[in-house]
Amino acid sequence: MKNKFWSSFVGCILILLGVTWLGNVAGWWDFGLFTGWWSFILIVPALYWISQRGPNFGNVFLLMLGVLCLGEAYHLLGKHVSVWSLILPLFVILLGLDTLVKSFTRGRKLKNLHATNQEYPSYHVIFTSKTDVNKTQDLKGAEMTALGSKLIVDFREAQITQNIQIEIDDVCSTILLYLPSNVSVNIDGDNIFGGVTNHCTSTGAYSVSIRCSCVFGSIHVYN
Repeated sequence: MKNKFWSSFVGCILILLGVTWLGNVAGWWDFGLFTGWWSFILIVPALYWISQRGPNFGNVFLLMLGVLCLGEAYHLLGKHVSVWSLILPLFVILLGLDTLVKSFTRGRKLKNLHATNQEYPSYHVIFTSKTDVNKTQDLKGAEMTALGSKLIVDFREAQITQNIQIEIDDVCSTILLYLPSNVSVNIDGDNIFGGVTNHCTSTGAYSVSIRCSCVFGSIHVYN
């Protein structure tokens, strides 16, 4: 019931903002709204996803971007500072915090899984293109974070001997993930002004659960 209420509430707010914006642009009416109202098109979905799934890289980035846009509308950022000039520093700060938090959880994961960095790889790319082929004989999971990049990770020759989870944070990037053909794939996460496509149709004894946040980007999963 709570999820249904939140979904309906967010949907109604976005429709109201969108229709009002469309009417103003098209000249159908001149409905005055508070300064920076359009920033709530970013803030509302971010708050919704945080309330539903908890904070992650994608929804926190979107929330902070919305808050910065609202601050710029009220001239709180300074005369010579724009939101776009702050996106990269914002991403780096969040990436640092994310890496710091994951450095503790990752260590526990590797220990609990008895895994190496090859068996549980981590990818972080910023404004670049990267391709990696992993042929480990016992893949136990992975983590990926990308900003303004193209990341291709190929696990088709890796061996999966248990159910695993892959975590993906995509901001303004394209991520292509290739998995072995003998596993089933489940995708769950936040898709905020982005797209996540599961091209996998195979089934197998083990499953790969992909938990992702996609903000202004695209994620494609193949096998």
